[in-house]
Amino acid sequence: MYYYVYEIKCLVNGKIYIGAHKTSDINDGYIGSGNLIKSAMKKYGVHNFEKRIVKFFDTEKEMFDYEAEIVNEDFLKRNDVYNLSLGGLGGDRSKFISEDTRLKRSERFKGQGNPFYGEQHSPETRLKISQKLLEKDEEWRRNNASNAGSKNLGKKRSEESRLNYSKAAKERNLYTCEYCGKQGQYNSMIGYHGEKCRSNPSAPKRIWVNNGVKNMLVIETDIPKGYKKGRKENK
Repeated sequence: MYYYVYEIKCLVNGKIYIGAHKTSDINDGYIGSGNLIKSAMKKYGVHNFEKRIVKFFDTEKEMFDYEAEIVNEDFLKRNDVYNLSLGGLGGDRSKFISEDTRLKRSERFKGQGNPFYGEQHSPETRLKISQKLLEKDEEWRRNNASNAGSKNLGKKRSEESRLNYSKAAKERNLYTCEYCGKQGQYNSMIGYHGEKCRSNPSAPKRIWVNNGVKNMLVIETDIPKGYKKGRKENK
């Protein structure tokens, strides 16, 4: 097993990324996993980045200890780095970053400091993202919505619990759909309104289908096998 700390440099703007990696194949082609460095590679192309190994180590602990020495608070404040988290744990350590550092970092990546500045997703990409979110939402509802209250079946809330629940429900922010004007609780509305609303002319059209046993709301062009258009009426 190999343990090493590496540096990736953007040949376009000179910015660097420091990371740690362990592998059994020194030629595995690993080029970093940070969100910002990956976005930059997508923008400039992988060919505009070069990687060099800074130092090898005998153990994983030595590797992360060395990374922590380099990728510290002062390092993250620099304007020529892609790192977003402190080094040393091989993962996200953003919870250890001070509020002052968070604010400075936020300012640094605004406008032209953002690697996606001046770019925008194509209509095809936006549609794919929208459809993917719809699929995840429908999948969650199929697997969870029907069982949402089963864990409390047969239980009775205390008076204090009822009052607390009522108070919390009243304090929830109402959401108004900008396309149809319907108003309701955000968590109930967001699955079928906003960009997904039927009144939105650019939203993927959804229809009811059934398999003779249950009804389901799906994207018109993605009807599951065994289902047909229309709702099954309960007799």
